[in-house]
Amino acid sequence: MKNFKVLAGLPGNGDLPKQFSSTGLGSHREGFVVEFLPQGRPAWVGNFQGGLSSFSTAVEHPDGSSVVVVAGRDVYVVDPEDQDLVESFGGDFVSLVQIPEKSMLLFGSSIDFEAIGPTGRLWRSRRISWDGIKDIKLNAETLTGEEWSYEDIWIPFSLDINTGRHTGGPQCPP
Repeated sequence: MKNFKVLAGLPGNGDLPKQFSSTGLGSHREGFVVEFLPQGRPAWVGNFQGGLSSFSTAVEHPDGSSVVVVAGRDVYVVDPEDQDLVESFGGDFVSLVQIPEKSMLLFGSSIDFEAIGPTGRLWRSRRISWDGIKDIKLNAETLTGEEWSYEDIWIPFSLDINTGRHTGGPQCPP
């Protein structure tokens, strides 16, 4: 059940939005705005300050009750019932793949991947790329794509979504 919706901006009336910032800064400006719709309680609005990109989204957490908000690469896990920040992490995520059949969210940065499940972090891959990942595709148990190598070329890679281990591409240091 979807208990949130992304808003185009801050509402002009009603209660002040609850401010979320991974650095403690920026609560004076409009960020990525999400309205939470808890069951049997009044709706409320969260204003999430972002990181260094325009990548922002909100999805249901695999735990079935929390909401994951990505605001400009920063990740916030929010309990919509209690209006609490459960966890904040990231700072460099540029993609998010939902894998409902595995109860998993797969976050991609420009150099690696991280997966969370119902109880939290499942794994974080070793560094896959020197500076960029593109053309990611999910096929059953494997995520494939291309990584930018230190040779200044795109090299194919493959990542096991169950373990976070990868093959292909240069073997970068962690």
